[in-house]
Amino acid sequence: LVLDKSGSMQWHENPPTWRRVGRRVIWDYGPGVSRMTTLKQAVNVLHMRLSEQDPKNQFIRTGATAYDRNIRRQRMDWGSGPVNRFTSRLPAAGGTDSSRAMGDAAYYLKGEKEHLAHKQKNSGDPKKFILFMTDGENNHPVFDTRTLTQCSNAKDDDITIFTVAFHAPQRGQDFLKSCATSDDHYFR
Repeated sequence: LVLDKSGSMQWHENPPTWRRVGRRVIWDYGPGVSRMTTLKQAVNVLHMRLSEQDPKNQFIRTGATAYDRNIRRQRMDWGSGPVNRFTSRLPAAGGTDSSRAMGDAAYYLKGEKEHLAHKQKNSGDPKKFILFMTDGENNHPVFDTRTLTQCSNAKDDDITIFTVAFHAPQRGQDFLKSCATSDDHYFR
């Protein structure tokens, strides 16, 4: 998983508004559920579905790279429990650059270590997927370009990329559609 944990993920459907009260700035995130809460709920549902499909953790391995301007990683492991716990503790804060996170995820998936882990445990040749969940708001267009290069490289390495947009503006939607393996792999 490539998970956006930047500051904009604490927003609800629309960007927050603010007002000054004396010397203080009061932020209003509006009614509803934050994008980060929605992301965490989605990862939890994914965890439940994967656990149903592979209750003995024999075939499914998951890992996660969460990002703002930096990355945090949950290493690849059998099952989805460790990734679900990692995701449940993510704060939403900081700027946004998804390029290193996408490159990190692809690096670990295409490596020989991942292939060997499956071969040793179940003699399988794993299919590889990246699920990229974000509001699509990188802080600078060059970060979009770098991320799309990483997406292209991953797809060239037979990694299927699904993208999920959380209230992304048009630029973010276009960015995520370009990253996804196909239009059928893009969701909002």
